[in-house]
Amino acid sequence: MQTGSGTWDLVPGFTYSGRTDRISWGGQALATIRLGENSAGYSLGNVLESSAWGAWRCLSWASVSARGRYQHVGTIEGEDERVHGRMAPPMDPANYGGDFVELGGCLLYT
Repeated sequence: MQTGSGTWDLVPGFTYSGRTDRISWGGQALATIRLGENSAGYSLGNVLESSAWGAWRCLSWASVSARGRYQHVGTIEGEDERVHGRMAPPMDPANYGGDFVELGGCLLYT
């Protein structure tokens, strides 16, 4: 289990939300920017993330909502000398990072 990146990270973000009587919506943009390398000689990839959501109160006692999320995770920079030359697939930095999309919805009764 990895408890952190081992680097100092800058984590800026921006959130916007709005609402009318029956509709609410919002969006968010976040980033994790790695500043330097950790003590093992590498840094995890930077992360860029955006999400948007909306909800509609279709009845006085029920609402429908949806959310979408996109995340880009950069590749690992550098290498840990303790595992150099002993790369098994789970330890290969080329297997880290990528683009990810999540979609979700919900029907809520109140």
